[in-house]
Amino acid sequence: MLLSTTKLQAQVGFHAGYAHQRLKTMSEFTGLSSTTGLHGFYAGVNYTFGIVENLDVVPAVQIRMNWATVKGTLVDTEYWQLAVDVPVLIGYSYPVYQDIKVGAFAGPVFAYGINYREKQTELLTNEITYTTDLYGSDIRKRFEMNAAVGLSFQYKTYMLYGGYSFGLNNLDKRENFTTRTGAFLVGIAIH
Repeated sequence: MLLSTTKLQAQVGFHAGYAHQRLKTMSEFTGLSSTTGLHGFYAGVNYTFGIVENLDVVPAVQIRMNWATVKGTLVDTEYWQLAVDVPVLIGYSYPVYQDIKVGAFAGPVFAYGINYREKQTELLTNEITYTTDLYGSDIRKRFEMNAAVGLSFQYKTYMLYGGYSFGLNNLDKRENFTTRTGAFLVGIAIH
């Protein structure tokens, strides 16, 4: 869908991609930290609104799923997360040749977690020894705030992009623990 006025242009588009998310947890007791890598896919709808020539605001809504299995010597731990993200990005694009543009984007990404499970399975007996909802009943645990930056390459209505998103708030609600996220992301958008 394409709407246009004299100077402003708006487009609805779709996007999907892969994001490798890292959870870095640090204990204030021991000073030790651990990092867990989670695979992730996301897909959603975006709305590109032109502010001035080559400068756009791009709010979006997307569903994201992340998962990982951490192999241990006695126990395997599985993580699974489902969330809704709302990125609000500012994008600048520069035309380099006819239908080709290169650009950069930055902005906040607000997220609400729907589900976040951790499950541990004992390797000797293959029994599930521990399972929990990491969000629990506290609704405040479900909110994340991230900042995203990246680069894009656009040909006609197709855009390839890549970037990095880093967590701005502590996701760990235990005392004396800090958990922050970081994610490398790549994707395609169609306008």
